[in-house]
Amino acid sequence: GRIFANGLVAARVDVEEGLEIAVLLQPADPAEAFQGLRSLLKQAAVLTQWELAEEKNRVGLPQLGLELRRQGAYVVAGYGPILGRIISNLSAPAGRKGLWSNPRWKRAGAYLPAAQTSALFMDIEGLCRVVDSIAGKLGELITPPFREGGSAEVKAYWRAFDPSRTILCIAGVSWINGRVVHSAQVGLLAEGWRDTPLGKVFMSTPRTPPYEKVPSDATSFSYTCRVDLISLANSIVESLPDPQLRRKAREIIRGNLGTLNVSVEDLLWIFSMPELSFTLPGLKPTLFG
Repeated sequence: GRIFANGLVAARVDVEEGLEIAVLLQPADPAEAFQGLRSLLKQAAVLTQWELAEEKNRVGLPQLGLELRRQGAYVVAGYGPILGRIISNLSAPAGRKGLWSNPRWKRAGAYLPAAQTSALFMDIEGLCRVVDSIAGKLGELITPPFREGGSAEVKAYWRAFDPSRTILCIAGVSWINGRVVHSAQVGLLAEGWRDTPLGKVFMSTPRTPPYEKVPSDATSFSYTCRVDLISLANSIVESLPDPQLRRKAREIIRGNLGTLNVSVEDLLWIFSMPELSFTLPGLKPTLFG
């Protein structure tokens, strides 16, 4: 219990520097929380026989690039240069707004109530720029059917899909009203999003929840309406500019996976199926009825 606390997680992906991630905690007792996490790192160092670098209020595993620090009322753990940026922000002027001053957060957050228990921000466009820069390299690692000319093909498929052409970012918050925890999320749509493969799926007729199939004495029920992945795949294929690439993509979707008698289209259909579940009263009383 002395380790867990309020906090935030920040992550950044860079083409040159790779993944950077930091966790900022604000525990009730920073000294005790830091000592608890320090003990965990020491145990990890003993088990792996890795070098442990220790200073006052600072400990790390240099071979992993992992570092843990205590900074005033906070405990910060991280990997990569983002750790230094998080720590410098802790000593920034009190009026600094950080994420709240981000233009995209302002636009998306205008549709949301004030954050109370949590806040979420995901820069889809920034993440997709990184994926676009490495898509060609991924093609070189993938086995057939992308073996020949795989780099160019994977890049073409990715650019046809590219979620940032539909959604620029996602913002979300949660808040408490009495004993109920509420949450809400909103996506900031890109210009021309209706004409993208993902946008066309969003615009398709939504499935109507089959409430009539839920027994009248059910104590609870849940319905999940999933994205039509087959329509999405077909939309991506049709948006490919090269006719030969479109033909090959159709063959991949309809062809079997290796020696399995299952096609990509079959799998897409399975994961596109909506799901309905409900709970009925039992002979013995339970928490749900």
